[in-house]
Amino acid sequence: MLGCSIRKSSDQSSLAAPRGLSQPNTSFIASYSLGIHHLLLIVYLQVLITLLLLTIFLYSNLHHFLVKHINIQFLMKSEQVQLSFNHQSFHFVKSH
Repeated sequence: MLGCSIRKSSDQSSLAAPRGLSQPNTSFIASYSLGIHHLLLIVYLQVLITLLLLTIFLYSNLHHFLVKHINIQFLMKSEQVQLSFNHQSFHFVKSH
């Protein structure tokens, strides 16, 4: 008697993974074939830590530059502002 099977067995599908591969391995191979790039966790953490350290370094150098080269003094009682930059001093007075 001839019959029509509803399901294909796993060995008849051209895109089926071999039976010896586990689901995570199959997912990795499938995503790689779709062009999805994988980054190992350790590499991701190294990149993240490097960016964090670079941000801290740049911020600390900027803060050091501002403290060393720019001096702003607000004289609240007299409503005056004195700004010093590269050994030049500017004095501003609020006009009434």
